[in-house]
Formats: sequence, structure tokens, C-alpha cells
Amino acid sequence: MKDFQDPNLKEPGATNAYRVLLHRLTGVGLVKGRHRTPIEVWRKVAGNWEAIAAAAKDRGANKKTGVTIRGQVAKEMFEALSEETRDEYGALAEQENKEMDDGWAQNTKGPMSTTPADRQRYVLPHQK
Repeated sequence: MKDFQDPNLKEPGATNAYRVLLHRLTGVGLVKGRHRTPIEVWRKVAGNWEAIAAAAKDRGANKKTGVTIRGQVAKEMFEALSEETRDEYGALAEQENKEMDDGWAQNTKGPMSTTPADRQRYVLPHQK
């Protein structure tokens, strides 16, 4: 029971033992993570951050409008790829989303992990 004293509420829901326990007892409180789109996977895997940032800067991106313009540039660059490449990133996004859903289900519905690394993750942040 010592694991659940002083819960760190900033920790993500499915990995926070206290929130998982509350979810199991009440059935509410946890939200699944947001699924990633093929464009987001392409931006991460292909490492096109510099090219996207440079094109957005050419369009006049600043602190206020940078996120919107970079999103538009990334969408245009992704749509300029061949259809086969876009389909590959779509399949990769589906695979990552399925793995995320499986991990979420394991953390929320399966038995709580008792491995030493997981127990340290529960206990160490709460020591004073």
C-alpha cells in the first residue's frame, strides 16, 4: 500500500499506479492516448524537421503562427510524396496506434507489474 501514498498526478494515466487502481475500482478516470496520423509519423521517422521549419520560416512563421504554418507545410510536403510512400506511413501509423492501444489495455486491464524497475517508478518519486 505504500506505493500509493502521495501519488504523482502529473504522471501519465496508464502508467500511474494510483490512477490505474482508481480506474479499476470506479471504471472512470483514464483516457486513451490520441492516435497519431500518417503525417505525424512521417515527420518523426523521416526527420524532416529542418526542411519543414525552413519552409515555414520562408512563409513568415513566427512564435504566434509557427505551429499552424509548420502544420500546413508538413501536410503539403506529405501530400507531395508518392502514393506508395504515403500508404507505407499510413500502415506504420496504424501499427504504432495498435501497439499503443495494446499497451494501454495491458496497463489498465492486465495485472499490475511487479518488476523491480516498475516498482521503483512507483516508489522513488514519492520518497522525501
